[in-house]
Amino acid sequence: MVDHVKSLKQNESERIIFAGTRIGPELSDLYKNAALLVNPSYMEGFCLVLAEGLSAAIPIIATEISPHMEFALKAESYFKRGDIYELAEKLSVDDYSIFRNKDAERLQEENTWELNIQQHIDVFNSVL
Repeated sequence: MVDHVKSLKQNESERIIFAGTRIGPELSDLYKNAALLVNPSYMEGFCLVLAEGLSAAIPIIATEISPHMEFALKAESYFKRGDIYELAEKLSVDDYSIFRNKDAERLQEENTWELNIQQHIDVFNSVL
């Protein structure tokens, strides 16, 4: 695995950034200035990266796995897990804005902590 990571990092450039762990304003700046968020995961629990990308209103492409599908992105924003040719095709488009997911962004914006807290309280109260 280490050799694979090293071979990937050889492609790092001004346009390709392996950001590593970032927090706070630095992370926020990365999202705000990203042309595209690509999440090629094979498996996820809950994909915080997609939630953050939607909150930053950036174009997203992600693997067609259940946790990603829960975000209800546009069909063209998904690619088959492990299909590097489909991913390469998506990356080769001239304008990444076709991968912008305004409906999913709106849902993400409406899904606040306050709303989630109230929904949990409602569930708890309904079983008491």
